[in-house]
Amino acid sequence: MQANLPKAFVRHFDGPDGPYAVAFDPEKDSFRLWVTSGGQSNFWMIDFCKPISTGWELGGLTGPAWAQWDGVYWAGLFIGGEDERVEFSGKQGLARTDRPLVPRGQNESIQATET
Repeated sequence: MQANLPKAFVRHFDGPDGPYAVAFDPEKDSFRLWVTSGGQSNFWMIDFCKPISTGWELGGLTGPAWAQWDGVYWAGLFIGGEDERVEFSGKQGLARTDRPLVPRGQNESIQATET
């Protein structure tokens, strides 16, 4: 993982099966996004984390534990800009895009932290 990482955050998104939360804390684990959906908690592995012009992009596989979402997806989390979102891609390309539940102005700012 890179030395330049976003600060800890929690974001809430709206998916087809209802709301879910995505959390990241580089102090505890810089290789995982913790996801809570429908009372179940699990993690997505982070394969890359990079700053982009609007904030940060974190990407990785959702993993077999999320089979209730009809399979394993490549998940791209875009945070810190006006267009925060989670994009899920499968074998056929972009499968869906989930948007935040909380309006952009009410989320905490995203900044870098050195680890």
